[in-house]
Amino acid sequence: MFLQMRYTTPYIIILLSIVLASPSSAQDSTFLFPSFRGWTIVEDKTVYNPDNLWDIIDGAADLFLEYGFVDLHIGRYQKGEDSEIRVELYKFDSEVDAFGMYSQERNPEYTFIDIGVQAYREKGLFNFLTGIYYVKIMTPFRGEDALDAM
Repeated sequence: MFLQMRYTTPYIIILLSIVLASPSSAQDSTFLFPSFRGWTIVEDKTVYNPDNLWDIIDGAADLFLEYGFVDLHIGRYQKGEDSEIRVELYKFDSEVDAFGMYSQERNPEYTFIDIGVQAYREKGLFNFLTGIYYVKIMTPFRGEDALDAM
């Protein structure tokens, strides 16, 4: 199962990077979470904004708001019962604000990779910055297979 994810998941990351670079993508959520053969997308219809951000990230909402948080869209990619990838798209007022929030959550000990403005991965987690978006991609799976899948 993870072997299949290893070769499919990079396409998710590449396409999300391209889509997020386009200003028109925020207008239509179908472009925020493109479909991929073999994967089912389940989009959270709730769009989180400064008024309801506490509903999803209660403890950290104030920090996000200090950095010009605009909205959050969440989608989950599923492949069978054993494969799931959650994608959180945080939009900010400016690239500087997005970088500010991203920089608050990164750790110098993470493994940094060359995607978007900057990206890092950790066990079950892959986060990157592109334009006014801070993107978090995660899986509940742990171990080396999860890192390879991300």
